[in-house]
Amino acid sequence: MKKEKEKWYESFKILYNNNFEEHENCLSIKLNKKILFKYRIELQDIAECIESTYDDLYCVFSDQDNAQIDIFIDVSKIKFNDKQLLFITDENANEIYIEECVQPILEKMIIFGIEGIESIYYMKDDNTEEWYVETDGSNFRKLLGHPIVDMTRLHSNNVWDIYESLGIEAAREFLVSEFESIMEGINSCHTKLLVEKMTFTGTINSISRYTLRKDESGVISKMTFEESVDIMVKAGFSGDVEKVNGISASIVCGKRGNIGSGFMDLKMDMKKLKNARPVFREEDGRVIQEKGGNAKFKSYNNFK
Repeated sequence: MKKEKEKWYESFKILYNNNFEEHENCLSIKLNKKILFKYRIELQDIAECIESTYDDLYCVFSDQDNAQIDIFIDVSKIKFNDKQLLFITDENANEIYIEECVQPILEKMIIFGIEGIESIYYMKDDNTEEWYVETDGSNFRKLLGHPIVDMTRLHSNNVWDIYESLGIEAAREFLVSEFESIMEGINSCHTKLLVEKMTFTGTINSISRYTLRKDESGVISKMTFEESVDIMVKAGFSGDVEKVNGISASIVCGKRGNIGSGFMDLKMDMKKLKNARPVFREEDGRVIQEKGGNAKFKSYNNFK
C-alpha cells in the first residue's frame, strides 16, 4: 500500500537517515495520545524497538501531538509457498504480506514491560507498613532477574512458574504450603502425602481420573474415585485380579486395612512367656504391683 508524503517527512530525513524512501509499501499506525501520555511513551522509543527487532521495517514517526508512525516495509525478499500461489498474484502479493504477516506480528509485539504481566497494583502490608506490587499474569523467571526486584522476597501463586524456574522441590514446598493454608486443622502428614503423590515422578501431576488410570493400584481403588462403571467393565474384559490390598478396596469389601493396628500381625512367643515375671500379685484380697514392674495401676480391694 503506497503512502502519500506527510508534512514531517522532510524534517525526519534531516534528523534521521534510515532510507525509508527506497520502499513504497507502508503500514500507517495511529496511536492513542492519552495512553502515550499516561505511560510516558515516546514515539521514537517505539520506532527504535520495531527497527531493532525486524531489519526489513523502517519507521517514520511524527511529533507526539500527531501520534502517528508510518512503517515502510521491504518486500524484495518475500517468498511464497507454491500452494499459496493459486490465491496470490503480483497485484495483491504485497498487500497480503502486510495484512497476514506484518500487521499481526506488530499487534502482538511488546514495546515496554515484561511479557506475561498485564497490569500491576500497589499494595501496603498492614503489619510491616511496607509497599509491594501485585500483578495480573506472571513471568517468574523474568522477574527473578529484574534489577529492582528483591528475588528473596518474590512470591508467585503459579506452580508451573515455580517448577520451570526453581525445580520440582520448590514446587513441592509451594504445594504443601498452599494445601495447608486452605485445609487448616488437617494433619500436615496428609497434605505432604498428597503432594508426594503429585510430584514423585519429577513433574507435577494432578490427582484426577486421567492420572489414576496409569496408577498401579487395584481395580476397586480406581473405581471408588471416578468412572466406576467404566473401570469395572474394562477390568472384566481384561480379566484383572483385585488383591484387596489397598485402603479403599479394604473399606469397600469390609476387610481390615493395612493401616493402624491392621498394619502388622502380633504373635506371642510362648517360650519366653514361661520365663516371664509376674507384674502383679494378690495379697489379702488386694492386687499389688511387684517391684520392677512397668505398669502403673492403683490398688483396688477385691480386684479380680
